[in-house]
Amino acid sequence: MARKTSMHGQNDGIAMKGCNFGCAAILGLAALVVLALVIGIVFPAIGGSGGSGSRQAPSGPTPREQAYEQQRQDFIAELTPERVAELETVIREMQASGLVQKIEDGAMFVDPVMWSIMDLDLKRGAAHTAWLFAYQSDPRVTRILRIVDRRSGDRIAKYTASQGLH
Repeated sequence: MARKTSMHGQNDGIAMKGCNFGCAAILGLAALVVLALVIGIVFPAIGGSGGSGSRQAPSGPTPREQAYEQQRQDFIAELTPERVAELETVIREMQASGLVQKIEDGAMFVDPVMWSIMDLDLKRGAAHTAWLFAYQSDPRVTRILRIVDRRSGDRIAKYTASQGLH
């Protein structure tokens, strides 16, 4: 009798494995269907179901692009011939003092010792002036002005018109 019970137990075990596999397959398919529905609802352009089915391309510039263009126009308006002449004078004075070696390719090469002893307001003013000077020279180059140690070439800071000195 022990054999029949064990034989019966083995058969029950095999039947249970078949049920587990069948149940797992059904649950797996159900999970895939639910996942497809969720993706279709949350991301209609990817899933293809739910929503309009495809995402329309924006018809014009994004708000970020509009803000950047407005900022660029404001700076261009600020760069009158008189203002450019003032910028060139200030840059020459910064070079004569030894603070700035050169401004080129979106970088201002500075004496690191002089830069470190300047207070924050002077640094901001120097960086903004150099950014305007570099921008009026070549607008394609400078959205960001890197402040670089003229000896080592290491970046000390950077300046952007939108975020200032950081």
